[in-house]
Amino acid sequence: MQLNIAEQNRVRHACAVAVTLWLVLTAAGGCARTWKVYKNPAFVTEADTRRYVTQALEAEAPDDRRAAIVQIAQTRFVRRDTVIAALSTIARTDGSSAVRCAAVRALGVAGTVAVAEPLCALICEHPDQRDCLPPDDAIRWDALDSLLPLTRSGTLDEAQQADLTESALRLLRTNPSRDVRIAAARVLGHLPRDGVLPALVEALRQRDFGVVYEADRSLMALTGQDFDHDPVAWNVWLQQTQEPFAQRGRLDDRLREPPQDWWSQTAGSVRRTLSRFGPKEDL
Repeated sequence: MQLNIAEQNRVRHACAVAVTLWLVLTAAGGCARTWKVYKNPAFVTEADTRRYVTQALEAEAPDDRRAAIVQIAQTRFVRRDTVIAALSTIARTDGSSAVRCAAVRALGVAGTVAVAEPLCALICEHPDQRDCLPPDDAIRWDALDSLLPLTRSGTLDEAQQADLTESALRLLRTNPSRDVRIAAARVLGHLPRDGVLPALVEALRQRDFGVVYEADRSLMALTGQDFDHDPVAWNVWLQQTQEPFAQRGRLDDRLREPPQDWWSQTAGSVRRTLSRFGPKEDL
């Protein structure tokens, strides 16, 4: 007996549904532990958070570990000491850069005093940190961005500020990643310490305008002065000034102004670029 076309289509559809249902049931029955069930963050309980932390630490697939961290970062439990300790371990030791970056960003979301040490450790790379895998540039970038609110609020202690300043200066001068150099320039804008201003002025000679822009904004924030991205003018001012941080914060309102539209930014960048033809560094 032959079926007409409509009947054939109904049979194919029924078979497809049956196969799909069988695959779903087989996958559910053959997996002792599933990691894929997430709640709305507003309804997550402590028990859910413990499950997410277990997944972030133990799941075999990096995507599953990363997904659990993303869920944790959206909950009110991200600031718990036990959660911060787990995220710190992941940020130091996970074999996946993407998972480590997710943990670093989650620590930044937590934003408590307890996250300062693990974030600084990823940047400062002390020799005694034997349990920490070397960070790549993506991890350094996220760690610097996550440290920015802590430097802005003065959360870091004196030793952490000193270590972070030294490391950010090194990254600004030598790191091949423009994103890392930009992030380092931003962080240094909240660290009024010896050596910061000359390094930021030197960064104005780099080829990447993103680095130049952030270095200039940090100079403005630290000194209350504005010399329109001109390293020569900045150096002259530094040589003539005994207390360069005396007017720190004077331009904060200007620095908080909303960004210009695309055309104004582009026109300004071109105008500044054409106005100076001094030698630039390779970075």
